Amino acid sequence: MLNISDSWSLQGGRISMGNQIKNHWTTIIRLTYLIGKGSIVETKKYLKKCIYTVGMGNNDYINNYFLPKYYNTSSVYTPEQYAEALVEQYSRQLQDLYKSGARMFGVFAAGDSGCTPWMMAEFGMNSCVDEVNSAVMLFNSRLNTTLNDLNNRFDDAKFILIEGSREYPNGINVTDTPCCGGSSASDKGQCAPNQVPCSNRQNYYFWDAFHPTERINVIAGKRAFEKLTSFEAFRTIAFLKDKETGYISDALGFGL
Repeated sequence: MLNISDSWSLQGGRISMGNQIKNHWTTIIRLTYLIGKGSIVETKKYLKKCIYTVGMGNNDYINNYFLPKYYNTSSVYTPEQYAEALVEQYSRQLQDLYKSGARMFGVFAAGDSGCTPWMMAEFGMNSCVDEVNSAVMLFNSRLNTTLNDLNNRFDDAKFILIEGSREYPNGINVTDTPCCGGSSASDKGQCAPNQVPCSNRQNYYFWDAFHPTERINVIAGKRAFEKLTSFEAFRTIAFLKDKETGYISDALGFGL
């Protein structure tokens, strides 16, 4: 959730991308003492070896832009303007992570939000909502352009876009109904308590009205891992000569 306004507040507590980055800085400060011996430069050498996977954007559409009865975002922005505003903010946040020491980024494209049971129920349809998916495609297109720009700007970093498949895996034959009971627009699309889920969950795409089942997540994870293996070549040539020695007392204000 990029949280250009107040996405997801309807559903309760949430941690926006900006707040997650603040929490990450708290972790970095702790790592500086745990593994960096007080040196933030040493800690950043460690962070440069890490692969950061980031996936944002869907909630800004499902739980904001296409909920006009709760949010006015769609009356303020056209789909093109909204995608541009989201990706501009996303770019700044990725650059904040870069400043904190991150160098390898696997960035997930937003999924087809219009195919979720929640969104189909909101629009009163029994198939994917093209209006929603078209808006998300604008976001993904701008995100891809932005990642290319970041790759050109930061030659010591690598940003990879991870796109999902638009085809349903073999054996997945229930794609418009969630597996867990009570997932409907009336109960905010989440699993109702004390309900027995479907017995053949391996055939379901969605667990609740928003989120995929474990089988779908495993397939997506394998696809992402294959995409991220390209970082290995980058890793062998990128981290050569960090010989600075900076200590936490010199850098407490950096990036915070």
